[in-house]
Amino acid sequence: MTLTAYRYQLDTSAKKYRCPQCEKRRFVRYVDTATGELLAEQYGRCDRQDHCRYWQRPQGGKQEAFTPMSQTPLPAPSYMERGLMEQSVKHGEQSIFAQWLKRTFGQEAASQALSRYNVGLSTKWKGATVFWQVDTKGRVRMGKIMLYDETGHRVKQPFPHVTNVHSVMRLENFNLSQCFFGEHLLNERPSDPVALVESEKTAIIASIWFPSFVWLATGGTNGCKWKERGVQKPMQGRKLHLFPDLGAYPKWQQIAATMQGFNVTVNDLLEQHATEQERAQGFDIADYVLRLHRRTDTNEVLKPTRALDSTEVNPSYAKDPQIITELIDWEAFDKPEPWEIDPF
Repeated sequence: MTLTAYRYQLDTSAKKYRCPQCEKRRFVRYVDTATGELLAEQYGRCDRQDHCRYWQRPQGGKQEAFTPMSQTPLPAPSYMERGLMEQSVKHGEQSIFAQWLKRTFGQEAASQALSRYNVGLSTKWKGATVFWQVDTKGRVRMGKIMLYDETGHRVKQPFPHVTNVHSVMRLENFNLSQCFFGEHLLNERPSDPVALVESEKTAIIASIWFPSFVWLATGGTNGCKWKERGVQKPMQGRKLHLFPDLGAYPKWQQIAATMQGFNVTVNDLLEQHATEQERAQGFDIADYVLRLHRRTDTNEVLKPTRALDSTEVNPSYAKDPQIITELIDWEAFDKPEPWEIDPF
């Protein structure tokens, strides 16, 4: 595979200019890579693609008219030793996150989820969790290390406790090429619909409540570069449901529109029911699952609805995420509880 570098490219610095159309300072100008100089002021793209949509390319506006500077072969992806992951997973239930998951959902359900997703333990920080990425060929792409506290929240003070295994191990010339968290499950369940979320934690929690879906995570807004066709390829041919965090719905709609050849829908469940406070905090489906789980555990919801199978070991497991709308009293959630102020 080759990577084409065009002579005229959008400026990669953080500097923004006033847009010729909307006049907001959200305009990225084109740069002549041969000279390092900016092109004329009308050439560039406005970041406000949902509103302004101004985008003027040089040379008549055709991407293919750009002058290629070079074609550089992409370096081969690096992979990690599977034994390293297996050793980490062997002690995974000792992590603080795993202990919280077991207290919340019970030993059996939590242990199955931790094993299903190859959740491991790291000594980088005491009790830290490793979320391993394994692709459809069983290759270990990376391990993301994160520290959670006893309430299931990420530790962000005095700094965000997040890094990755290959950085901690100081592996030289490691060419990181990520895949979806949970991608290895696609081979194990070839006919099941796929649900995509952003957070690894969310994928794990949702998989406990809604086991009929194969839950994958991007690992961040663009964590595994999931907008790229090559990264999306393992999901092709599957029924795909996107569950964006609150505030990300328009962006995920845009991405879905570019996924030609995919049977994809963007779920608006949260958009239809969330409060303004929840939107500001960027809630995702896991926040509502945790609320619903707490209520079913305390018998606030006494009868399973048609989407719940009362014969299951845990009768709160659901077949369809839409069940949240039937079980949750949304009006009761105007005031978030303390643990909900910073869900991740």
